Formats: sequence, C-alpha cells, structure tokens
Amino acid sequence: MAPAARAGSRARARPAALPGPLDLRLAIPAAVGWAATAAAIGVRGSAAPSAAVAAALAIALALCAARGASTRRSRRVRRGRWQGTLPDASAGGSRPHDRAAAGLLRGAAGLAVAAGMTAMLLGAAAAREPLRHPAELEAAASADGMVVADVLLDESPAPVAAHVKGGASGSPRATAAGGSGAPARVRIVGRLTALHVGREEGGRTADVTVTPASPVPVVVFAPASALASVARDQRPGVGSTLRLSAAVRPAEPADRAAYLLLARGRLDPVARPDGPLAVADGLRAGLTRAASALPGPGAQLLPGLAIGDVSAVPSDLAQTMRDSSLTHLTAVSGANCAVIVGLVLLLAAAVGLRRPARALAALAALAAFVVLVTPQPSVLRAAVMATVLIASTATGRPSRGLPALALAVVVLLVGDPWLARDLGFALSVLATAGLLVLAPPLADRLARRMPRRLAEALAIPVAAQVACQPVLLVLQPGLPVHGVLANVLAEPAAAPATVAGLVACVLLPVWPPAGALVLRLAWLPSSWIAAVARVASELPGGRIPWPTGPGGVAALTVASALVVAALALGRGPGEPRPAVDPARTDRARTDPAHTDPAHTDPARTDTADPDAGPTLPVTGSPHRRAGPPYPVPGPAGTSDVPPDG
Repeated sequence: MAPAARAGSRARARPAALPGPLDLRLAIPAAVGWAATAAAIGVRGSAAPSAAVAAALAIALALCAARGASTRRSRRVRRGRWQGTLPDASAGGSRPHDRAAAGLLRGAAGLAVAAGMTAMLLGAAAAREPLRHPAELEAAASADGMVVADVLLDESPAPVAAHVKGGASGSPRATAAGGSGAPARVRIVGRLTALHVGREEGGRTADVTVTPASPVPVVVFAPASALASVARDQRPGVGSTLRLSAAVRPAEPADRAAYLLLARGRLDPVARPDGPLAVADGLRAGLTRAASALPGPGAQLLPGLAIGDVSAVPSDLAQTMRDSSLTHLTAVSGANCAVIVGLVLLLAAAVGLRRPARALAALAALAAFVVLVTPQPSVLRAAVMATVLIASTATGRPSRGLPALALAVVVLLVGDPWLARDLGFALSVLATAGLLVLAPPLADRLARRMPRRLAEALAIPVAAQVACQPVLLVLQPGLPVHGVLANVLAEPAAAPATVAGLVACVLLPVWPPAGALVLRLAWLPSSWIAAVARVASELPGGRIPWPTGPGGVAALTVASALVVAALALGRGPGEPRPAVDPARTDRARTDPAHTDPAHTDPARTDTADPDAGPTLPVTGSPHRRAGPPYPVPGPAGTSDVPPDG
C-alpha cells in the first residue's frame, strides 16, 4: 500500500477528537452579576450599597488569592532548596495538600472575578438610578399631577387590551380590543426628552422647557382615538417625537420604564425621524403596506418574519403562534443576524475581499440591520455577540460561543442594568446558551440512531425548549407537547421568508415591481409557517399540566439542570467510554508536534490562510432560528398593562 494511502487509512481509523470542556470562566461571573443586578434593581436605592459590598468582597478575595499564591510559591522554593533541587510546578503539585491549596486558590480567584463583575454591574445601576428620576417627574408622580412632555419613540405604537376590573376578587383582566368593556388603548415605549412646565416669573406664568440630564425611559398609554386625527403619512414611527399631556404614575423599581404616562387628549407629532432612522422607518412602513395587500395569515406574519414588526398580527393568530411554540419566528433574534452576516460574508468572499474588509462589510450590514428592525433586547444581544465573534475571527483569534455570549450579556447590562429583569432578554440569552451547551451533545447522541441532519434538526428546538422552559412556565402554564414538531416543520421556511422579506423591503422603494414579486415569493414560506401553527395548535393534548408558582418553576429548573448535566457532562446508559489510541498517546509524549494545538486541533483558524474569511460559530445551521421557543411579552406588569385612571 502506498504511504499516502496508509496515512489516509490511519487517519480514518483514528478516533474522533473529543469536544473540549465548557469555557465557563466568563459565563459564571456574568451569571452571578446578572442575578445580583436583577435582585438589586428591585429595591430602589439598594444598588449603591450592594456595589460597595461587592467591591470590598472582590478586593478581599483578590488579596487572599494573591497572598496564598505567594505563600505557596515560597514554600515550594524552600522545599526545593531543602531537597537540593529546583522548585518544579509539577513536582510541587504532587502532594495532596498542595493540590487542595491550588484548588482553594483557584476558587478564591474565581470568586474575586465574580464579585468584581457584580460590583461593576451594580455600580452601573447605581450611577443610572438618579438619572431615571428627575425632580419634576418625582414631584408630579407624588402629587398625581399632570405634565406636558416630549417623548422620543423607541417602538412604534402598539394596540393593547384595556385594563378593567373583573371577577369577585377584583383582579385585573384584559379585554380584547374591540370587545366589550373599556375602550382599547395604544402602548408607546420611548424616552422622555423634555418637560414643559409653567412657572411664575415677574407676576406672570411663563412656559419653561426642562430638559432632563439623561432621557428618562417611559411607557405611554393613550386612547386608540388619540392617533385617529393624525394623517396616515404622519403616523409616528421609531425616532419620532410626540408631545402629549399625561398623568404621571411611578413604575415598579425593576421595570425598564421609570414612569408611566397616561395620556389625555391628542398625541401631536413635533419631530420626524431623521438620517438613518428616517430611511429605516420608511422601509418598514413600505413593507407593512405591501404585505397588507396579500391574502391570508401568511401576509400578517410576513413583516414579523422579516423585520420583527408584529403590528399586523391579530390576537387570534398571535395566540395560535403561542400555542404552537412558534412565536419566536416573528421575534428578531440571533438567527436573523446570523443570516445577514452569513450572506454578507459570502458575497464579500465572492468579490475577492480580504479578511479585514469582509469583517468591516459584515459589521456595516449588521449595524444597518439593527437600525432597520429597531434595537430590541434580543437584537442587541445578538448584535453584540456577533460583533465580538466577527472581530475575534478577523484578527485570527476565533472566540468560542459561550464566552462571547457572556461578554454580550455583560456589555448590555452595563449599558442598561434594567435589562436584568427583561423576560425577552432572558429568553434570548437562555435559548442561545441552550443551543451552545445542549444542542451539540444532543445531536451527537441522536445521530447514533437517526440521520445526522435529522438529529440536528431535532436537537435545536429541544435544546432551546429545555433551556427556556422554566421562564416560559411563568408566562404560560403547562409544558408544550407539539412545540418541537412544529419547529421542525416550520424552521426550514423561516430563513427563506426572512431573506426574501428583507430583499423585498429594500427593493420596494427603488424598484416596486421587483419588490412586489420578491414579496410574493416570501409570502409562500410565511403561509406555510402559519399553516403549521394552525394545525399544531389544533392537535389534542397540546400541553402537559405542571405546577405553577415558585415551586413549579424551581422543580422545572432542577429538572432542566439535570438534563444539562446529563447531556453536557455525562454519558448515556450503555454508552462505552470513548476509545483512546495508545499509539497516538505515546507519540504525543515524545513528539511535540502532536501536542501543539495548531497540529491537533483542525478547527483552529489562527494557523489557516490569513485571507480566509471570518467564520461565525453559529450554533447549528444559520438557516435555523436561534431564538427561544416563544419569547412572548412578560406577565401583566406596570409597563405592560395600563393602570386604572
């Protein structure tokens, strides 16, 4: 046999490389800081003292770790001199008490990093908290007063059900828009940029504009008729500024909105979006108008699949998507970012751009996409994570998915600590973590009993469902039964609908006939998704009863943790221990080439052609949605349901 053939046969017979351990060095501190921030922002004024305590703890632990490391090294040096040998790290660590001491030092260092991360996040919350509560709004809220305010819109106005009293207990309930009961309202998420107040000056009342030191996050509830008098071409979109007269109510401390504004009278547009926001607003409006001319529920879902605009989705279709665990398809998430970045990288490679130019093109496309779909929490998480991965691969130092996710969480929480309690953000992060941690080992195990492609298609929705289910239990009682099957059937149509919808969104203003044709092509996979959702929601036994409340959530969390441990750390029943090639082990002891990561790890890209394009480690196929099973809005809270009055 020829030498090349013998080498090829040995390579084929060699056991597959085992996956490396999970890199939790940044993930654990990020999770600890996230949990501490979520707890601190729930009590107003507690972030600053909590940050001081965490900082003191981090300093103490760091000093202990440094002192312990110095003492351990001194002892090893003295022992080496007494024995007449030089201190050697491997020899010094052979004693049991040395190994225990090394473990304690690593634990102290890890706790110091976690405490330091927590102090940083709590410090960001403490610095932002006074800016959320200017004196004028505090006075108006405490006196149940009225203000005239300018609000910059972060989201387009969305209809919500009215908040009325019902039942013997007097608990709030929602009535559908257009139904009996209180009139429907619209919900507007934005930032208060100016207050117009009257002050006595020289015996006369003068109108004075007060500008807060930082825009204040607010949620406005207004009657649906407040926008009826606004011309259709003047309807406010993202980036518009509205002037309104409203009663001020304080929100819950943990809400992203600091105040609720209950509008009275008209909503007057005073400024339109400008620059890129104006272009994006026009593109979104054009796609929504064009899709409304198409028939069926597929047309109603299409703007959501392409740009995350669910304003045209009626309540019955939204409930159908929730029942079938497909709502995440209409929420912009990491899958959309992966599709956009992947297409741009392919096009850049096709025209011959080098690696840095490809990375810049991908970052520019990602920024444009974020502006187009509006910076929602899930979009920001996915965009920050994609930016980290693009930058790391462009410099020849590819980053692993879990550290990149942890870094994205930390960056976003520093920018807005009140994301710590945002359920949509939590579902997005949990789903991505589930895909990174659970999907690969689950796909490997399923591939032993079915084709590889089918195993991957099943592993992705199962991993996302397991990771997100404890939070989803808070939103909707019971465990879904048909959600995995519905996702397997619907996911292949998600990427074509997304890509074609985005292409149509860009073409409609510049080439309407071509844009309309592409939009009709996007309508086909969108209609398939709507049909899958309808059939799945009508199947019997759609949900398994599960206890609700803290006990049920805790029990489900423990069960999910056991599944994670079994899949990520253990071996299934009857699975043999992975085979090891003795000859390869002997060569690794004697030949440095077999221990160099550049030789043993074919996935390393820092030793590849420097002109090779950056590769994003997107979990699974980029055509599959990396979102949670259905990141629906959180339970009725002060920022979601208008209060009485």
